[in-house]
Amino acid sequence: MNRYLLELGSNISNIRNCLSFTQEEFAQALGISRPTVIKIEQDPTKMTKNIALAMFVAVQAEIETNKQALDSMKTSDYANPEKAIKLISGVASGATMVSSGALTVGIASLPLAGLIGLGTAMSTVGNVLNKLKKNKKSEEESNEELKQLQKKIDIESLKGLWNEQTAEKIINMAKENLIKKEKECLACFDLERWSNKEYVERIIEGSVE
Repeated sequence: MNRYLLELGSNISNIRNCLSFTQEEFAQALGISRPTVIKIEQDPTKMTKNIALAMFVAVQAEIETNKQALDSMKTSDYANPEKAIKLISGVASGATMVSSGALTVGIASLPLAGLIGLGTAMSTVGNVLNKLKKNKKSEEESNEELKQLQKKIDIESLKGLWNEQTAEKIINMAKENLIKKEKECLACFDLERWSNKEYVERIIEGSVE
């Protein structure tokens, strides 16, 4: 079998996890069935050239969507401390590849974390963000939970610490997480950059230099 296709088949679950996709979501992105994704994850020899091409296109598109989502966020829109939770949820729901866990842990490391009540509510934030990211049907429910979480914030104490620079740090934190995820995806494709020409050549030739 084409050696490069075999390596892609072996990495398909890693690529899917880089995108923070379920098997069903990954299947939809590739235009195949979930059983096909499962079959390849269990047996890498089932990877085909068409699926490999679809996977490459889907991953690039998802990364670009995430970049645009984060780039469109203006720190000036979140300068007010009342916007703290809105910013966090906006980052996570707008950029699907941004890990909720990495984001909340990063926020917890900021000096203001204890004041906004996130120190004792990290798991709650993570659960809410995962709902926003993964379950469209529960978006209304998640927004309600975010409103309840918002009430726990000590706004008065936060006013002296939260500003546009704080919002910028959180957005940059998400961007750094995305860059890391992109590098992980490229490593799974054994590429240093997104090159359609190089990728197609490797699929056809079956070699990895």
